[in-house]
Formats: sequence, structure tokens, C-alpha cells
Amino acid sequence: VGYDFTQLSKVKFKPEELAQSFDGQVKIITHLDEFDSKKITDERQEILVKYGRISEIKAMLSVPIIVENEAVAFFNLDNFENENAFNEFSIRIATVFANQVGVIFERIKLEKELQKQKEYLEYLSLRDPLTNLPNKRALETEAERMFALANREGKQVCLVYVDLKNFKPVNDRLGHKVGDYVITVVAQRLSSVARKSDFIARVGGDEFVYLLYDCKEYIQFVERVIKELEKPIDYQGNTLNVSANFGIAIYPKDATSFGDLLLKADVAMYYAKNNGLYFYLASNLNV
Repeated sequence: VGYDFTQLSKVKFKPEELAQSFDGQVKIITHLDEFDSKKITDERQEILVKYGRISEIKAMLSVPIIVENEAVAFFNLDNFENENAFNEFSIRIATVFANQVGVIFERIKLEKELQKQKEYLEYLSLRDPLTNLPNKRALETEAERMFALANREGKQVCLVYVDLKNFKPVNDRLGHKVGDYVITVVAQRLSSVARKSDFIARVGGDEFVYLLYDCKEYIQFVERVIKELEKPIDYQGNTLNVSANFGIAIYPKDATSFGDLLLKADVAMYYAKNNGLYFYLASNLNV
């Protein structure tokens, strides 16, 4: 009662400025105002006197909360009437209280750490470990979200299936280490072309998929991707060249489910590959 916590929250202490000790022991502290006036001589002293009533405090029972052998907080019980308000019995009761609160704090800390680990594992489960792009599971989740949004807004979603050309000879001739390097460069280049609203995932060894929301100029988009992909890749003096074939399918025109749309785009991509084309539209297939 009588404290202004808004003003007191402005006061920050260094460990050496505290009257409380960090040895984990409950302590009875008297003459708090004298201690503070010796340790703190700036405007914080004025705030403590005016809004913290330290000049009126006769005795303070300082109760440290220990988590993993470290004081993480202090509970202070102030008495304004009697310097002898607290005694050994007060210390014993406060110690029991501190131990119980410490256990609660440790449990909260553990639960937060477990939650972070859970979130991190969930994040990893949705990522390709080599490129850090979303994986097929994440792609499916995002597709369902985009489809629902497209239904509400009367828009379309373009799915672009990307299959690299000339990657297998590079991988076979120079080894998997070089192959992995090429994949990471390709992933970066594919990402650099995407808009903020676009989504890209790695769904296979040398296969990627774009989701383009409300993208009417998907042909021009694919042409930009081709231009970016066909830039030479330099690796330790070796100039490597890759390109890609593309299959394009539109939701909801070509299919109304993710699985069917992905299949249509995949078939269109193979048609392009088998017929010497860069890309092909699923809407032109007789399937």
C-alpha cells in the first residue's frame, strides 16, 4: 500500500547496488534508507524515497527465489512499525515459501524450454534440411490455406512444378558434395524470384514447387525463373550449368484438391521435358 509501481518500474539496479544478497539466504534488513543512500546517489534515490517509501521502512524481510542455484527474483516484505517485526521464525517460514516458489519457477522454466524444443522440432519437420526451404508437408498445408483464401476472394492459385535439367550429370561427375552446393544455389535463386506472397518448397532431390497466389502472369514468372536458373554456377573453378522444366496447373480450373493439382502440374512438367519444352500447361493436357 502506498507504492507507485509505475514510477518504481523505472528504477534499475546493478547487483552490487542491492541490499539483498545473492547467497540464497532469507535475510532481515534494517535501516534500508541508509544503505540505499550510500549505494545510490542519483535520481533513483529520489524515486525510491518518494514512491517506494524506503525512508519509512523499519525492517524488510528479503526472500530470494533460487532456480538452479541462482537468485532469479526477490520477494520483499516491508514493515513500517517495528525494527524487530521479523525473527528467526519469520526466516524459517519465508524459507519454506521460497523453496516452494523456486520449485514452481523451475517447473515454469522447464515447461518453456520443452515448448521451445517442441516448436523447433515442429519447425524442422516442415523444412528441407539442405536448403532450409519448406518441405512437401509444409507445401500441402500452405496450399490448403491458399485454396481457402482463393475461394473466399474469388482468386486463383498457380502451382508451378520445377524439375532441374542437367543436374544428374553434375551430381554423377563431380559428386554429391558439389550436387548439394548446386541445390542450395538453385534454392536461393528460386527464392530470389518469388514475391512475398509466393511460397516455394523442395519436394524431391532436384524438384521444387511454387504456389503463386492470384498470379495472372505466370508465364512471365516462369520465364524470369528460367533466366535466373541458367546463370552459370561457379564452384572451385568449375563452371556448372543447370536449367529446368516446368509444369503449370491452376486452382480451381485444373483441379480442386492439392493432390490432383500437384499431379496435373507434374504430368505437364514431364510433357515439357519429353517434348523439348521449357514449360507446359496442365490445361492443355488430355487428362
